[in-house]
Formats: sequence, C-alpha cells, structure tokens
Amino acid sequence: MERVKIFIDGANFNYGIKSIEKRFTDFHFDFKRFCEFICKKRQLVGINYYNASLKQDINPSLFKSQQIFFSRLRNDGISLILCKRQKRTDVNNQEYFTIKGDDINIAVDMVSGAYENEYDVAILISGDGDFKSAVLRVRKINKKVENYYFPKLISLDLLTNCDLSIPIDKKMIRKNFCDLKRKN
Repeated sequence: MERVKIFIDGANFNYGIKSIEKRFTDFHFDFKRFCEFICKKRQLVGINYYNASLKQDINPSLFKSQQIFFSRLRNDGISLILCKRQKRTDVNNQEYFTIKGDDINIAVDMVSGAYENEYDVAILISGDGDFKSAVLRVRKINKKVENYYFPKLISLDLLTNCDLSIPIDKKMIRKNFCDLKRKN
C-alpha cells in the first residue's frame, strides 16, 4: 500500500479558498477530512501544515480565531510548522506583513522525507512555482508528487512537473468545512 504524506502551504491555501469565494475562510476548513479524502485508499502517514501566526497587537480577535484554528489542527494530529511573519513597507509607505520561511520549510521537508523514505507519494497543496526544484528532486528518487491547487493560483512550472495535478474547486471546498457546532 502506498504511503502518502501531505504538505499544505497554509498561506497559499488561504488565498486560494478566498479566490473561490471571498467569504470562505480556512479557519473553518476541515483539513483532516480533506486530506483523508485526497489520500483515497492509501496509507496517510502524515500531514504538515505551514503558516505563520498573525500579530496579536494588530487584530486581537483575528489572532484568537487563528490560535483556535491552530489548536484544532494539532488536535487533529496535523503537524503545525510555524514560520515568521515579517513587516514590510510598500511604495506608498503602508506597512504589511509577509510570511518568511514557509516555502523553504516545505521544500526541505518534502526532499528530506523522500530521502528518509517516509513516504511513497508526496501531496503538495499549493500552486507556488517555487516548489518545482523540490518536486523534481523528489521525483528523481522515484517518489511520486501529486499537486492539489486552486486554478487562479497555479504556476505552469508546478503544474507540468508533478505526476498528477488536481484543481481544488468549490464543490471540494464545500464538502470539507467543519461542523461549526463542534467544540474547538
């Protein structure tokens, strides 16, 4: 039976879910159920979710919602890999934050996991073309890479270098929202 490990680019997923429907939020998405669905009848050996904490002092309410979401991920057995959030300034001198380290952590974990024989199939949930080199390296040692992506956020480099690429659509998203009555 093929062993599957799933790597979720949290920021890319958040933008992707909003590209389908602006009111959707990943805070109420059931990643465990979704990952079990895309794994099919194969053995799911791990799920890694990569993101960065929001800044509490900027929006305490949103920060609290994210922390509840992170707690739910951990309770569902998902490995949460937190990266840094770095302040930047745009051309209009407006401050914004960007996530640093998520792509490199995903790439290193995918490649090292392949070399350490942790899985037979890596499923990458992202549309970011920066992963092309990691995908090629994983495939070079006879591991498969499947890609789930949002159609508005896919890189042709990623799309053409994975063994299988599957778009995430509105129906797939709707089927995997949490029961909001469930205790977090």
